[in-house]
Amino acid sequence: MIEPRAFLAAEPEARGVLAAMFYFPSGDDVGGWLAGAQGQGFAARFFWLEDFYRGEGTRTYLSAGDDVQGEWLAVSVEHGRAVARSIDPPLPVSEEAARELDRIQDFFAREWLFFAEDPDAAAEVSAYGLLGFPVRALNIRAKRLGRLRPADGARIERTLDFDLQVIDYLQQRWPLDYRRG
Repeated sequence: MIEPRAFLAAEPEARGVLAAMFYFPSGDDVGGWLAGAQGQGFAARFFWLEDFYRGEGTRTYLSAGDDVQGEWLAVSVEHGRAVARSIDPPLPVSEEAARELDRIQDFFAREWLFFAEDPDAAAEVSAYGLLGFPVRALNIRAKRLGRLRPADGARIERTLDFDLQVIDYLQQRWPLDYRRG
């Protein structure tokens, strides 16, 4: 069984979820999912960092949307900006890895997050109202808010084995507004 590493950064009283992500190492590669604030809405993507732990020559792939089986893009940094290009074949990860990404994403989202559009979100929306927090498109479950601790101008939670180098690398390439200190 794969043990994912998780990270969340939020401003529940303001912008909501800044970044929520999990990843798991697979040899020298890293695969995962991320979601968070992007402008007035949010973005969610699967990612695969090929040869990340090899130390050089990492190839970065992000799903074009929140669908592990959908289109994927190769993302690089050019002149300080992320540049995404369509790739062929469209799925840069094995079918087994794609199933695992989808399975863990479903579990992670159910445990930590709720979406305002979810038909089952009424209890979460009510809890946010009692706390005086605005409900955004993407939110951290009210019962989980107490686990967040102040850090880097936000409230943060992460697993002990979370490698911050993954965020430091990805934040130059992801569509989220969040940047770690």
